[in-house]
Amino acid sequence: MEYNKGFFEEENIPDFALQPAKPASAFDTTVYDKLFETKDQPAEAAAQIDEPAVIEAQTDEPAVIAAQTDEPAVVAVQIDEQAEASAQIDEPAEASAQIDEPAVFEAMPVSAQLPSDHIETSDVSETGAVSFVQKPMPVGAEAVSGKQKNRKVKYTDFRRLDPVVIHVEEDILITDAKPDMVQMLCIEGSCHLNEQSVSAGIHGTQPVRLTGDLKCRALYTAENDEKEPVIISYDSGIMFRNDCTVKGEPGSTIVFSPNLRPIECERVNERKFRVRAAISVDMREYCDKELLLFEGIDEEEVQCLQDEILFTDIALRKTEITEVSEEIRLKDGTPEIDKILCFNINLAENNKQISGEKAMVNAAVNLNILNKSGGRPAFCKCKTEFTQFIRMDEDILNPLLAGQVSFDIQSCSLTANRDEDGDGSVLCLNMDVATTLEYYRQIREHSIADLYHFTKDVEYDKVRKELNCLCGSGASDISVREIAEIPEQFGKAEQVVYITGSGMIKSQKAAQDKVIVEGVLPVTLVCIGGESGKLPFRIEKEAVFKTSVDMPGCREGMEPDSRVVLKDLWFDQINSRQIAINAEIAVTGYAFDKQSRDLIQMASVKERQGRDGTEPGIIVYVAKEGDSVWKVAKRYHAPVSWIRSVNDLADHEEIKAGAKVLIVR
Repeated sequence: MEYNKGFFEEENIPDFALQPAKPASAFDTTVYDKLFETKDQPAEAAAQIDEPAVIEAQTDEPAVIAAQTDEPAVVAVQIDEQAEASAQIDEPAEASAQIDEPAVFEAMPVSAQLPSDHIETSDVSETGAVSFVQKPMPVGAEAVSGKQKNRKVKYTDFRRLDPVVIHVEEDILITDAKPDMVQMLCIEGSCHLNEQSVSAGIHGTQPVRLTGDLKCRALYTAENDEKEPVIISYDSGIMFRNDCTVKGEPGSTIVFSPNLRPIECERVNERKFRVRAAISVDMREYCDKELLLFEGIDEEEVQCLQDEILFTDIALRKTEITEVSEEIRLKDGTPEIDKILCFNINLAENNKQISGEKAMVNAAVNLNILNKSGGRPAFCKCKTEFTQFIRMDEDILNPLLAGQVSFDIQSCSLTANRDEDGDGSVLCLNMDVATTLEYYRQIREHSIADLYHFTKDVEYDKVRKELNCLCGSGASDISVREIAEIPEQFGKAEQVVYITGSGMIKSQKAAQDKVIVEGVLPVTLVCIGGESGKLPFRIEKEAVFKTSVDMPGCREGMEPDSRVVLKDLWFDQINSRQIAINAEIAVTGYAFDKQSRDLIQMASVKERQGRDGTEPGIIVYVAKEGDSVWKVAKRYHAPVSWIRSVNDLADHEEIKAGAKVLIVR
């Protein structure tokens, strides 16, 4: 055979390689036997045969595969850059591969030395033979056959953001239609925001201008024509504005909820008083998200470690405004109402229910009223109920876990009317109430935490996800009773004509199986008394409350989310020097567990590199601290079921440190 040296770049080919092949009988196979002892051979390829055999391996890059036989063997390797090789030996053998332009190679003589970059170690035996271990040839196969399977889970996440506190200070002028002020008694108010929500934008940082109005109702004393003190009610409004920057996740929605802290008032002169207020704007962020869960690879026998993730979704959040119009009849014996001076309303949920395509919310309305009856100030207390139906626009797929209701009075008016007999014993209540219904559901999904392949390498990427999991909820109704003493300067309290207050949370924390909530209830009482028995004055008292909301599954470190609602507020006059303040407060508590989970996103299977074929088939492994059946199986690429079966381990039984584990591959 004649060689074309130019085709092979002659300068790179050693001289011995250009010599004619020697007969097979003259070959010294010792070197080749040593060479291929450590190669990773399939069992069927390593079997000894009596006749020439053909072994094929298909890879992207060249690979070396050998089989030891009694007779000369033929080895054919098919690669991406296909080539045809033939060698003349005593027993005919042929190796070929189809390519566009066939090339012919002759077998390399046994005496040929392998290039130095393919030799890792070498040694000289007593007989003078050179033994060496060949470095593994690069396979370079990327992700092999098989398509990754993923599943998408959509949900709505939420979190509380730091509140923004807006401070308001304004001087209010009394109109000419009202008499001059002698003394300021009390002031109460309500807050309304022009925008209830805003989008965080595509960058997650959004400048926001919070605007709204603070409606105040002040009570002060004046003098009538007989120079006797009278109580005057005066309504006013204060516009406010605050610029801030809200930081959230891109595409999320920030919902605002204003909470008015106790208002301070101060008399400046007979025609002016000063109002100081702090409005805490609570913010909750709602973000639609998508969770990508890896499920496996088609056409690949990957072993997967199953895991379970649990997180909470906002299944329903809906706000609707309803118009409430009620006629309230006063109790028998209640003095007729000539004029209403001031009133406050406490709204609280009685019950709620979702059925079919609508939700039903029933609420209790408790009113404390300061009025004129027979020309004198008097106190009146009454209550009513209303039911609101909210239509559901979407189907609720999973069972609802828990829910909460909040009310926001947009506008309200209360007037005294006369009944059919001409008595002033009927109150007409008209108000617009925005009712927000929010329900949670728990999502439980299976995921793959780890995976491996018996004969191939598996690579995968993980991404960290923050998941919000509702771990418990509960409610508690508490009663508060506090004794208010009449200061010496006011003498005696002949009559209490008004009471107002609002509760707020001071601290909340999660504990073992409960959430502990502490708060205060600032209360203002307006009384008539003094030496003349006609002097109006006020008493301020702060009632403290504390409760534990039972919540199985709650533990320290969880994030509590509690709300306080003042259901009712009233007083009992013990004597002319002591007044008992009573309140009924509803506390709802939730505990959320913030979890960080590393989830597999992309995985690929590649042909394993670096195997030398010397791995033992039976291994005795001494378990270490922290080892599990899965970890040992993955380390030695053995089926988990085999390890459990050979070592008599139950399905959920784990190995202990120091135990000897028999591994058969």
